[in-house]
Amino acid sequence: MTKIVKYFKGGSLSGTFVIKKKRKLIVRKQVSLDHNREFGFQRWLSQLKKIQYYNSRIKNIFPDILDSGTLNQKTYFDIEYFKNYHNCFETLNHKKKIDTKKLLTKILNKSNKLYRIKIPTVKNNIQLYFEEEINQRVKVLKRKINKNFFKNSHIYYNDEKVLHLHYQLKFLREIFLNHSNLINETFVHGNLTLENILYNGENVIFIDPYEENYIDTIYNDYSQILQSCNSNYESLNCSKFKVKKNEIFVNFKISKNMHSFNKLFKKYLLNKYNFNEIILIRAFEVSQFIRMIPFKIAVNENKAILFYGLACKLIKDLKNDYKKKIKF
Repeated sequence: MTKIVKYFKGGSLSGTFVIKKKRKLIVRKQVSLDHNREFGFQRWLSQLKKIQYYNSRIKNIFPDILDSGTLNQKTYFDIEYFKNYHNCFETLNHKKKIDTKKLLTKILNKSNKLYRIKIPTVKNNIQLYFEEEINQRVKVLKRKINKNFFKNSHIYYNDEKVLHLHYQLKFLREIFLNHSNLINETFVHGNLTLENILYNGENVIFIDPYEENYIDTIYNDYSQILQSCNSNYESLNCSKFKVKKNEIFVNFKISKNMHSFNKLFKKYLLNKYNFNEIILIRAFEVSQFIRMIPFKIAVNENKAILFYGLACKLIKDLKNDYKKKIKF
């Protein structure tokens, strides 16, 4: 007999919770076999297979898979439960001062175990990434959101006037295509946000990898860390916000720990990468907020608009910095 002990919030269409099974706590991730199969079951399955394969090549990166099965038109897999671990967003959001340099070092050391394993790079696959993860996602939003939202050429994000994405995609596409020669593919996490990194003060464990990125590059993984600490994805996701016509208002606080971590991570990137590489990483950062649109629309239409608005602002900032030859 199993008993649900705790539910976790998530951004996908699967459910994740802690259960007690034979007096042992484990984490179960389950998904419907009937509904939203493309963004539910297919992604659940690709994650299961990715963890299975990566765990056969590298130890102590992801939790071990303990069991799987089907129940009441749902399928699930069970993984280890890590007691006294918290995700890094919760850790950095705490009022207690955190050794952010130690945490960043732990994350970089563990992720480098992935990046050391090279895979053949598919030539020009950045074109497919742009078409599927960006262009198609914008089309989904335009089909499903009230057309009045797109009536003007611009929107307002916290009172800042920014152009709609379809007026800025040409620039973003050029950034990706003109810098595609920089990309070498490796093993990656695929969704390395701070929510998907567990920490107990001494060790980090990665959870919830993502397989369907079309391109597996360290630049994409690092952009997802920026998505969390620089663009504050998790804070936005649980923030109070308002959408009124073509205006988006959002307000949240950034902790001192998060500010410190972001500063250290950007310093690391600035020391490691040249201008063109930083610009490519930032272009991937923009794409993170576009590619999540179908997931957000399925749950909350206004939440999809919130992240769309941020993507519009991020492209504007990127374009201005690109012209001025500023990395950040």
